[in-house]
Amino acid sequence: MSRIERAASRSRIVAIAAAMLVVLVTLVAPVQAPAAQAVTGPEPTVSGPYLSWRVADSTTDALVGGASFEVQRSQRSRNNVRQNFSSWSAFSTIATIADCTAAGCAATGDRDPDAGEFQLTNGVIDSTNLLQYRYQVREVIDPAGYGFDSSAFVATASPWGNGAQSLGTFTVTQRAAVSCTAGTIYSVLATGVVRQIVFGSGTPAVTTFGGWNVNSTQVNSLGIGRDGTSMYALIRGTLGSAINADVTSILRYTVAAGWEVLPDTAYATGNSANLIAGAVSLTTGEYFFGGPHLSGGAWSFRLHKFDPATGASSFVGSIATGQSVLSNGDMAFDAAGNLMLIQSNAAGTTRFMVAADDLAAGTGGTLPADTAPAGSIGTAINGIAYDGDATIFAGDGTTVRRYDTTTWTQIGSPATGVNTSVTAQSTDLAGCIAPVTITVQKQVVGRVAATDQFALSVREGSAGDVLATATTSGTATGLQAQRITAVTVPTSASYTIAETMASGTAANYASSWACTSDGAPFGSGTGTTIGLTTPAAPGANVVCTFTNAPLVTTISIRKDMQDVDGRNAAPRQGWTVGAAIVSGATQIGPVTTSNQSTAANGTASWTLRHASGATNAQVTISEARQAGFAFVSASCTVRTAAGATSTVALPGEAGATLTLSPGSAVSCVFTNKVKATTLTLVKQVTFGTAPANLFTLTATAPAGALAGPTGASGAAATTGARITPAVAYRLSESGGPATYAQVGSWTCVNQDNATVPVSTAGDVTAAQGDSVTCTVRNATASLVILERIEGSTQLTAGQFSLTSTPAAGVAGLQPTTVTGSEAVAPANTIQVRPGHGYSLESTSTAAFIGLRFERYVGPAVPSGAVDHTNPSYWVAADPASVSVAAATTSIYRFVATSPTPFSLPLTGGIGADQIQLVGGGLAALAVLAGLALLLHRRRRTA
Repeated sequence: MSRIERAASRSRIVAIAAAMLVVLVTLVAPVQAPAAQAVTGPEPTVSGPYLSWRVADSTTDALVGGASFEVQRSQRSRNNVRQNFSSWSAFSTIATIADCTAAGCAATGDRDPDAGEFQLTNGVIDSTNLLQYRYQVREVIDPAGYGFDSSAFVATASPWGNGAQSLGTFTVTQRAAVSCTAGTIYSVLATGVVRQIVFGSGTPAVTTFGGWNVNSTQVNSLGIGRDGTSMYALIRGTLGSAINADVTSILRYTVAAGWEVLPDTAYATGNSANLIAGAVSLTTGEYFFGGPHLSGGAWSFRLHKFDPATGASSFVGSIATGQSVLSNGDMAFDAAGNLMLIQSNAAGTTRFMVAADDLAAGTGGTLPADTAPAGSIGTAINGIAYDGDATIFAGDGTTVRRYDTTTWTQIGSPATGVNTSVTAQSTDLAGCIAPVTITVQKQVVGRVAATDQFALSVREGSAGDVLATATTSGTATGLQAQRITAVTVPTSASYTIAETMASGTAANYASSWACTSDGAPFGSGTGTTIGLTTPAAPGANVVCTFTNAPLVTTISIRKDMQDVDGRNAAPRQGWTVGAAIVSGATQIGPVTTSNQSTAANGTASWTLRHASGATNAQVTISEARQAGFAFVSASCTVRTAAGATSTVALPGEAGATLTLSPGSAVSCVFTNKVKATTLTLVKQVTFGTAPANLFTLTATAPAGALAGPTGASGAAATTGARITPAVAYRLSESGGPATYAQVGSWTCVNQDNATVPVSTAGDVTAAQGDSVTCTVRNATASLVILERIEGSTQLTAGQFSLTSTPAAGVAGLQPTTVTGSEAVAPANTIQVRPGHGYSLESTSTAAFIGLRFERYVGPAVPSGAVDHTNPSYWVAADPASVSVAAATTSIYRFVATSPTPFSLPLTGGIGADQIQLVGGGLAALAVLAGLALLLHRRRRTA
């Protein structure tokens, strides 16, 4: 074999050996055990030594989890065989063991994951060569809803080595719930024992229900919660001279936790008498307790409560009982949470009712209570309990009787044998069943009249006895304080619940009702009568509420007026405002018209009745417009019967149509402003060129009125001046050129261009708010003076001076002289005062003969030219008395000619060709002077 072959052979041997080694290792490797599974009985996977036991239902033997146990041990020396086990002690690291109910149990606790099975291993117990141990256990915490039948220790029989010992089965019994069935009540003894008493057709059955394991004889004030979920009592403590008035501890029983003495519940009440009464509110679950209290010689009942949520007690308030001696008694809650308190003493028995709302609001003051005698219920009552048929059980410690709560008469014969000896007397009674309660209340949405009130009643059947009544009072809306509070009644019984008007008009309201039973709907409808059948189950709390919806809507419109400056708004009387119904309602009351005049306070009011509670009314709100006033604003505030408020703006005097629901209250305000009354004075110059502002215009006010305007036309003082309306202002003018005169009377118009009269004396009266403009017109006249030359070529018109002289009587008029001209021109046109007399004169330095004076009556003069040749255009006139009408032009002319020259004879005298009126010798001058004098006289004459 070659070296290569030997190497290959060795490799094969090594590979085979390795493979065999792998197989061998696989075969000898341990197989992993499956995970431990819980089994009934001790767990086999748990190594000893261990103790085991189980907890099971005493009736079914079913395991019950959730308990806890205390573990103790005792030891002795193994060598001292005569030494007994003694000195039981708890472990230093573990004294109690809780039931482990899931995988992963701790080594130093219960190792068995099954609920109700316990397995305690060497993580706790021990057995050594030098010491031997015995163990004992007992329950310390019950499983929820169960109680152990025994609380004694169970011990191991003898010590053991590494083995196992079983302590057997600890039995538990499921706790009973408090029975809330008809005829079942409970009593408590002073020692804490609670008895169940069941009333049937024969002798009541009395059994022990359980009790609190307390070392006391002062257990009292039993109370049971709704549906039997809780039971409370208390241990009375000593205050002063052996008076049991303080709370040492609150006691509680529940199915889940059993009989408990609640820690840290000691409470000082401050009472001066025994705590005698207890009850649990069926609505809140709070435990109430209390007793009589003497202060100032008067007895009251001081009420306290324990709040399970906080674990604290507090003072609720005092009920004024008016008792003169110490009383015993008890209390109970109805289904509505109202508290009934019975106070019993040698003078009699009295029932007090405190409403649930007052209890809830109690903070230590006096609690209001309804008081009534409790008839023949007895004078030594120390316990009461409601039954489901509206009766109560009342006991005196040894005997319990049933009573009708409306008449307080006994029902049936006395029930005896409830308590049989003085040492076992009952200190209190309680139950968790309650009768049906009926509460009737009134929801006032709104009152049509403040005095409207409503009466409520509860009656048996349709025509039976009235059980309770209540009448509202006051003016407040909402749920009324006056109500029928929790009438206790049997199940499945018929009653009539009604409301009527105690005062007011029923037709003004639409009524509806709704009932609930324990908060759930129990019927509803419209009207004022309810036919009610009470629920079949006891303890129902029926609440019926009547709600009124006023069918009447009130409307008020106020008129406010501002002054002309927009300030100082004040009510205005005598203004027409309107509330016109379009649909859905009719007017009622003293006013049945759509329009009214506002009263002295500026208001007008209407009352409307809607057709039904579901019908809205359409109403148009408006005011009548009056001249002289300006609309500023208007709005209506609408408050519905439910209290919702809105504001509607109105656009003007015509207003708007509002949609109003029944029971609304509408308040509207129209605000107007007094328009200013103004006067404007205007001057118009209708003929002439004089500026208007040369004249002073005046409106003179009468006494007590605003001053009238005065000043020039167009000035601020005469434009829009405020004046007093409805009084006469006298119009006048002054100033201006003397050649101008007023033409016609003043004329006035208002802002609408309507004529405002002006009296003959010149008085004008403006209406309220008018803006009056008064105009006066002035004019001058034009006088044209011409000079006409006829028959001569030596004279010219320009050689003449023409003078106009005004007659006396008008200041400021002056004579005016113009140069003669035959043509009409501005130079010979004179402005003269219209209608005034003037005298005209023509003079010249040249010799002339005045022929005539004439007035032009021809056609209009175009471009200043007049026709002097047509004699029909000219008429004779008197130059001493000339007058021109206003706004007209009159043309006058002087007609002159040259004088005829003298002709002298050829025989040597002076002839015509030699006589000149101008120049010449001295002889001729004398002749001309004489001739001129003669011509002048002729002209004057002319």
